[in-house]
Amino acid sequence: MTPHHALLAALTLAAVPSALARPCPATPAIAALEHQGLEFLNATRADPRYRAETQGRARPLRLDAQAAEVARCHSEAMARAHALSHSGPDGASPGDRLTAAGLDWTAVGENVAMAADLATADRILMQEPPFQPNHRANILNPAFTRVGVGVARSSDGLVWVTEDFYAPAGGEPPTPAASGEEQRRHPAPAASAATAPPPATPPRLPPTAAAPAAAAAPPPRAASPGSSPRQSRTASA
Repeated sequence: MTPHHALLAALTLAAVPSALARPCPATPAIAALEHQGLEFLNATRADPRYRAETQGRARPLRLDAQAAEVARCHSEAMARAHALSHSGPDGASPGDRLTAAGLDWTAVGENVAMAADLATADRILMQEPPFQPNHRANILNPAFTRVGVGVARSSDGLVWVTEDFYAPAGGEPPTPAASGEEQRRHPAPAASAATAPPPATPPRLPPTAAAPAAAAAPPPRAASPGSSPRQSRTASA
C-alpha cells in the first residue's frame, strides 16, 4: 500500500443499547496524532469553502476525553484485526460504546479510516462529494458538537483512525461571553438565508460498494425499520 492509499468507512445512527468498553490510554505520540486530528476537524468546519454545507452553524467540536478513549479502543481493535468496521469485537455499535462510557447522547456519527499516515486519511475524507451522506457530511454536520478522536498503529505501521461525533442529550451548556479581543479574533458566523438550514439530526448512511473516494456516491438502498446500523465504505486509488 502506498502513502496515497486509504480505506474509509462512515456511519451515522440513532439511539441504540449499551455495551462494555475497556480503557485504552494514549501514548504521547498517539495523543499528538489525536490532537492533530481534532485540529483538522475544527479547521475544516471553520473553512469558508464549506459554508454552503455548514450554513455557518458548525461550531468548533469540543473534545470529549471519554469519547476519545472509546474511539481509541475501537481503532486498536481494528488495527489488531486489520479490518475496518463500525462494530466492535463484541458486536457493539458506536452508540453502544459511547453509552457504555457513560455518555448520554441524541445523535451519533462515526468515521473510521486506515491510511499510511493521518494527513492522507484527513485529506481523503474531505475529497468526497458535498451534500452526500458520507464522511465529509459527518465532519461538517452542525448537529454534532462533541467528538472523540482515537488513533492506533498496526504492526505494519499503518494508522487507524476513529472519529466519534455526537450531540449530547440536553444540548451544550451556555458558552461564557468572550472578551472583545476574542470576539474580534473569532467572529460568530452568520447563517446564510440562501439555502434551507441543515437537518436537526444527521442523516443515516446507506450501504455502498467500495468506490473511489472522490467518485459520486451510488444511490441508497432501502432498509427496513429496526435494521442494523448502516455504513458506507470507500477506497482511494
